[in-house]
Amino acid sequence: MWTEDDDLSLKIRQAGYKILFHPGALGWHSEHHSTKKTPDIIAKMNVSNEIFGRTWGWYFDLNANRVPGKFV
Repeated sequence: MWTEDDDLSLKIRQAGYKILFHPGALGWHSEHHSTKKTPDIIAKMNVSNEIFGRTWGWYFDLNANRVPGKFV
């Protein structure tokens, strides 16, 4: 929970593609509509973060002291 976008972006980068953004893009956030309906939200968030850390921790470790613009 809340790591899906990061996971997708890292998979895209790992496949050799670049992640681009448009600084003028706008988005609309419907605040907490799904999380209000989720029982045990903190426990689920903790499990999600743990899975994300196990999956991508190595990547962040490799890039901890990276030169700007250079990624593994």
